[in-house]
Amino acid sequence: MNIRLLFLLVCMAMALRCPAQKAPVAETRALLKKNNYAKALPAINRAITQEAYRNNAEAWFLRGLGYLMQATSEPSAAAPAAEEAYLSFKRTLELKPDYNTEIDQPLYATAILKFNTAVSLYASSFYAQAYKEFMSVHDMYTAGGTHSLANKEFAALDVEARKNAAYSAINAGHDNDALPLMEHMVEKEAADDPNIYLSLIEIYQATQNEQKWQAMIKSARRQFPDNPLFAEAEQKLHTRQQQLLPRLEEAVRNEPGNAALQNSLGTAYLRLAFPKDQRGRPFVVQPLNLAELFTKAENAYSKATSLEPGNASYQYNAGLLYYNLGRLLTNKLYPVKNDSLQFRELDNRRMQEFSRALGYFERSYALLQAKTGTLNEQEKETRLNLLQMLGQIYELNGNKEKAAEMEAAISQQR
Repeated sequence: MNIRLLFLLVCMAMALRCPAQKAPVAETRALLKKNNYAKALPAINRAITQEAYRNNAEAWFLRGLGYLMQATSEPSAAAPAAEEAYLSFKRTLELKPDYNTEIDQPLYATAILKFNTAVSLYASSFYAQAYKEFMSVHDMYTAGGTHSLANKEFAALDVEARKNAAYSAINAGHDNDALPLMEHMVEKEAADDPNIYLSLIEIYQATQNEQKWQAMIKSARRQFPDNPLFAEAEQKLHTRQQQLLPRLEEAVRNEPGNAALQNSLGTAYLRLAFPKDQRGRPFVVQPLNLAELFTKAENAYSKATSLEPGNASYQYNAGLLYYNLGRLLTNKLYPVKNDSLQFRELDNRRMQEFSRALGYFERSYALLQAKTGTLNEQEKETRLNLLQMLGQIYELNGNKEKAAEMEAAISQQR
């Protein structure tokens, strides 16, 4: 959908009292005041070729204003004129970032024109060119600094431009250009857009980035639990992991001292041990060979954490194995009478598993805390998960003080 260009009386924003201006700048301003861009443009284009005006911010601003007038007055010249306006305003702000507010509305108006050009190109399947035009809108918003940041409509236009730029890049086959745009949006502005998640899942799958592929599916399932497309994506990942397991086992046999491979093998068995049901619910179904899968995961994680005890991720994954078993046992408690021997046995066992998880989680949390201020996005998410699970275990253990400490840390991180 095109963004409608409002009728902007740009000339009213111009400061007309300029007694100290040099001749070409004053002449151009006078002509533009009369909307005579046809005469103003040749005059200012001659001026900027001269040494005296080549780096004159006002000269470049007036040039941009002239081309903006042409773009809004001559439909056949709109696209090239808007491009010249964009380049001129950008140059203005490069020369003088604190240029006065008369540039604010012309800058925004040019961004709207560029956005509309991009939409037309996208509709005609010129995706690479559309990507360039959408990104020029973002470029203008960024270059505008305080001139654009104060404009909420410009900020909204920037979000739409980046989103459409990402889709343009994907359709053009340029996933590397789309990826950083979509990763930023899914974190900041488009967390409620399932299409962004689907696109990222497809990119991670195509590039065989299994770690991010899994993380994005997990985020999507949490955000859109009833969307069947994400359930299907999760099943594809599960199938792929089963297919790759023999190769991973062989790699571990060849390099038993490789902590990363041991961790990957443990994680593969962890996922098989605790699958989700068709509705994406965890700890509902239990594989018949749970004990075998659990033991294999436990052995692999034990080796990984022994080889690299200072790796927070390995400590976290090892703890997750016991935590997941504790959660599964908790679900089994619900249909059992709470005064029965079976209940007491299940309850004791789940508390044992949570206690085993606790040691790994506390070590992982301490390692991440030592890196506070330098954590990447994945480490921040791991830290948040740790805080939530640690809080639950402390609560179960009756340690109210530590549980409250975790809750406070969660509020601070969010």
